Parts: sequence; structure tokens; C-alpha cells
Amino acid sequence: MARDVTSPSGGLLDYEDFFNHAPVGHMVAAPDGTILALNDTIESWTGIPRERLVGTPCCRCFPKEDYDRFMTSLTTTGQARGIVELLGQPWRPRPVVLSAVRREGKDGRPELDHIVLSEAISDLGTDRQGKPLQTGVPAIEVGSAEQEFRRNEALLQAVLDTVGVGVAVIDAEGQPLLQNRAFSAIVRHASPGNTVEAEEADLLVFGPDGITPIPPERRFLPRLSEGESFSEELIWIGGEKDRRALSVTGRSTRNDAFEGSVIAFDDITQLATALTAKNQFVETISHELRTPLTSIMGYLHLALDENLPPHLRRSLETAMRNSERLLQLVTDLLSVASGTGEPEKQDADVSEMITSRIRAVAPRAEARHIRIVQDCPERLPAFIDPQGMARVLDNLLSNAVKFSHPGAQVTVQAFRTGQNIIVRVIDTGIGMSEDEQREIFDTFFRSSRAIKAAIPGAGLGLSISKAIIEAQHGTMTVTSSPGQGSTVTVILPDNNTAERR
Repeated sequence: MARDVTSPSGGLLDYEDFFNHAPVGHMVAAPDGTILALNDTIESWTGIPRERLVGTPCCRCFPKEDYDRFMTSLTTTGQARGIVELLGQPWRPRPVVLSAVRREGKDGRPELDHIVLSEAISDLGTDRQGKPLQTGVPAIEVGSAEQEFRRNEALLQAVLDTVGVGVAVIDAEGQPLLQNRAFSAIVRHASPGNTVEAEEADLLVFGPDGITPIPPERRFLPRLSEGESFSEELIWIGGEKDRRALSVTGRSTRNDAFEGSVIAFDDITQLATALTAKNQFVETISHELRTPLTSIMGYLHLALDENLPPHLRRSLETAMRNSERLLQLVTDLLSVASGTGEPEKQDADVSEMITSRIRAVAPRAEARHIRIVQDCPERLPAFIDPQGMARVLDNLLSNAVKFSHPGAQVTVQAFRTGQNIIVRVIDTGIGMSEDEQREIFDTFFRSSRAIKAAIPGAGLGLSISKAIIEAQHGTMTVTSSPGQGSTVTVILPDNNTAERR
């Protein structure tokens, strides 16, 4: 196809090099459309390696309508010119100006088509007399590729508008590139004047409690611009009389094709309202149960103070234990419904607190012949919420005794590491699987082993304990193995000296 020839100046001209490195695309094809050769420019424009194109029909490189037009023109007139779309990977069309000529085969040479492709321009130009250039095939308009892009964009917009979730695509500067109707409706609902033109700082956006405003710098677009991603965060938007709950998910994207983020808002007002109603119902019922329970336990105490026959005392003590269990359940339900509240921190001795809680659980441990070992320093002062910590210790010790085998040992460790207080409750009981450990802090969760063994409980103690610890900026974790027991570790920070003053 290409060969070296001598130039008028006597040097050799490398036509193959010119062919391959020309700033326009060259393609040589047989009359049936089979590609025989092409240059580097076409390879780079299509993104398809040369060896994968040579020997295949050139219709692979053009939309069928464009290909049929210029091939018809080549067959009837021997030439063709027009603006077509060059296809490639990832199959995004590239508008190019196509010029093609068919050379007749003579002297044993084959008949060939020479196709030249150059970057599309606004028009096809004029001849020397200023007349528009004529083409052998109706020219495809320069804007056809752009129109195709617009059609694709309109299709994407139509798809997004049918989704009930508010979706927006944001560029690296925080400006929206694409958003659907649901997103616009959310912005309008959050604006004081019910308009989509409101500034970000003016939008009515509140935290999970529906009361505390979220400052503009901690809202989602600034966080996304900093590269942060988040999932299913609860916020409330709008005025006090028509506030709506949204679950927000955002992802930042950084790659060669796009730099920006995508954010989605799911309206969960009905779910949030239902949960609020459920919590209010549980709280109301719990309060109604607590009053008669307190009265029943008061009369049981008075009766037990009397000189009673043994069989009657045993019956009243059984009634007292069940009343205490029911009162504890009511208290736990109230905590789930209304939250743990703000911790009231003060100076306390953790070692002394552990001793006190072990003494409280001792009767149940002795009944099952379980030994409780305290491994703590003589004094372990800390600035914590003693009432909340006592409740956590009660829950952890109660669980350790319930889930241990008769005759086993439960160990309670406590020590200081830097500015943290560490408390561990270790048992050698029935243990849990890895799947159960992932759900252990969920409200009302109970392991399959506990259910099979008919061990009493409502699955509230650990979830409430974790909430109490996290309210003090601490952490609670569980490690366990089936049949080997469990270890619950509590880490409480003790570095807030300002609160002591």
C-alpha cells in the first residue's frame, strides 16, 4: 500500500509514515465494505485496535443510516461527502466530515474505496466561486451528534423523573449538573418562600430530632465537595407545620470521566411518623404499667415484712421477683421509646460501683452456683454518669449470669489506659456466632441459642447499654465464640476536665 519513493530533492519519502500519522483519518476498503487498511488517527478516534478493525466491515464504524447513504453514493457516483458519526468505544459517536472516492481497478489492480475522515466543522465550506460545496450524498447535519446527545439526556431525564427519589448530580464546584423533579420539589419544600431559587444557607434543614438546625457548612453539598460519602442519614426539612423526613445518601466520584458527586433524597415521612407514633404508644403504655406495678411491689414488701408461714413467704417472694422483672421490662421499654437522655456526669469510683453491682446480682449467681470474680484496682476514680454506668453494669452482669453454665465463672475487669476507662465482663457461657454478633446491639434481638434454651429476656439490655455508653462518647463491643463464652468491652473517655469545674 505504501512505499518509499524519491522526492524531487533526492531524499526518500516514507508514505506509510505519512499515512499513519496524518492528522485526518484514512481508511482503505474493498467495494463490499471490508476494511483493508486504516491509519493511527482512526484507531485513536474509535479506541479500537487496528488489528480488530482490519478485515471487518466498515459499517461497524458508522451508524447504519449514515453508512447506507455514503455507500449508495460511492456505488452510483464513485464519490461521497458529508458529515457522519464515527462510532467507537464506549460507543459515543464522534461527528466527522467524510470524503470518499472509489478507484476503478485497472491493469489487474483491485477496485478500492479510499475514505478520509476529518474533524467536523460548522459547514462544508464553499468552492472558489463562493458556492456551497455539493456532496454526492445528502449531508448529515453537523448538529446530529449533538441532537443525539440531547435525546440521550432527555431520555435520562425522563427516567429520573419517574423515580420517586430526589436525585442530583453535582460537579466538583458544587453546582448541579442534572436533577430530577423530585429533587426540585424537595428544595422547594425546604425553602422559606416555597421556591427553587432559595439560597442554600436559607433552606430549612434540621437534624434527626427535627428541631436542631443543621448549619450550612455541615450540610450535604459542602461535605460532598470535601470528598465525604454518607448513607441513609436522617434529616427533616420545611416549616414547623409541614416538616418532612428524608433519608439522604451521597457518593463522591473522582475518575477520568467525571469529578463530582451524586446525592439522593428519599422521603420517609410516613415511616418516621409511624415510628414516632409507636414510640409514643410504647411510652404511654409503659407509664400506665409502672404505676400499678409500683403499688403491687409496695404491698408485697409490706407483706414480706410480716411473720409469714414458709410456704406463703415463698409464694410472695416469687411474686416479688416477677414484679421486679416486669418493672425492669417497663423501664427498658421507656428507655427505647424516649431515649437514654443526657448523661449527668460526676466524680465516681468505678471499682466501688462494680462491687455494688456484683453484690446486687449475687443472689441470682449463687442460685446457679456461678462465681463472680472482680479484677479491679482498689480505687478507679473517673468523671462519668454513675447512674447510667450502674445500669450498664446491671445489664452486663445479668446477661453473663443468665448465659453461663451452672458452676461457671464470670470475671469483671476494670482499669485505666491513658485517658480511657476500660471495663470488661467475661463469661464462659453459650456464646454467639459471627452473624449474631453483628446484630447483638439491635433492639429486641435475641440469639438462637438463647431462644432454644428458653433463657428469659426481651433483647433490650445491650441496645440500651450501648446507647448509654455512646451518649458519653464511649464505645461498647462484643467478641464471642459459640460454646466458648463472650466478652463485652466498654471504653469510656475520662478526659473532660472542663466539666468538673
